[in-house]
Amino acid sequence: MNEKNAHLDVTTRAWPVISDSEIADVLGRLEQPLAGTPLTVSNRPTTAGILVDVGPRTVFIKRHGPRTLPADHLRAVHGLVAHVRDRGIPTPALLRFADHDTLWETPAGTWEVYEGAQGEDRYRDAPTWTVPRTLDEARALGAMTARLAIASAGYRARRNPACAYQSSMHLFASDPRRNLPRWLAERPGVRAYLAHSGRRIEDQWAPHLQFAASYADIAPRLPVAWTHGDLHVSNVFWDGNNPSQVIDFGLADRNPAVYDLALAIERNAFEWTRIVDGDEDAVRADVTLALIEGYEEIRPLSPDERRGLVTMMPLVQAEAALNWIEYQYGATRSLHGADWCLDIFFGEHTRWFTRPSGRDYLAWLDDALTHD
Repeated sequence: MNEKNAHLDVTTRAWPVISDSEIADVLGRLEQPLAGTPLTVSNRPTTAGILVDVGPRTVFIKRHGPRTLPADHLRAVHGLVAHVRDRGIPTPALLRFADHDTLWETPAGTWEVYEGAQGEDRYRDAPTWTVPRTLDEARALGAMTARLAIASAGYRARRNPACAYQSSMHLFASDPRRNLPRWLAERPGVRAYLAHSGRRIEDQWAPHLQFAASYADIAPRLPVAWTHGDLHVSNVFWDGNNPSQVIDFGLADRNPAVYDLALAIERNAFEWTRIVDGDEDAVRADVTLALIEGYEEIRPLSPDERRGLVTMMPLVQAEAALNWIEYQYGATRSLHGADWCLDIFFGEHTRWFTRPSGRDYLAWLDDALTHD
């Protein structure tokens, strides 16, 4: 456990490294079998991953842990990847297995194989909530976020209603009190954690209900699309200041199209590791503006989306934080990780917006979006 900052502890690698024998087995089961040599091990927390040299190119193998990702949801995500690739988004292609599927289910987990990403993995070792090195990078990431919103339009796959790997706004889009019982019924890992710990989500969510009332007023007027769900600088490969490829659609879900911009702001402009250590003002207004400027160069926001962006900011990761309990406790059996999800990721992140620094940020953002 990281005694200094729990944010860093829950973002450390949790799954066993993919072995040489597993590499050989997975690559041998592809529609066009491959053989290769392992290069680098991914340090991402939610899956095991490894980059493999297969001759003139590389491939990236991912293994999702058992009980973490329903196959039907993963297939929907794979469909999204193919959909946006066909519409010009630079993202690695999936390789097919011998049965023509893009995933392989085993007792050890569910496997995927991607072409190796092209460009510089500049933020490989950067934890979530690391800010971009330059405003040009932030602006370019904002533009890529807009291109994704345009490219994903028209993708109609059904979403899995309950999955630990989801980043969405569904719980708070209408009445959370009415939605919560059904939401919990679909998430046995969250129910098990609450029963074991004696905790209640309702004890944390007074500020969430306040913000949800404002968001619910605008939510029905926001266009909906599949969103990436985690547009941090570490999920992009780089060529200079520009994204060369977008990776890791694992948190994709159907949301308001502007959700990815709100999430990009939360991921890249908010230094939460500093905020929870007491630096209440560790939010980059300049990065926020650069992301929005880059986005609007490609896809101008409607008046409703401008208002929606402000109202969803305090809640942008609230449901994802609760979903993360399903992963932390339901999949990895980490009581410490589940406590962090409820107390910090869900509770403290939204409470910040009720304090002076958070209220000032929302007022500033509202002014920037409505009086530009």
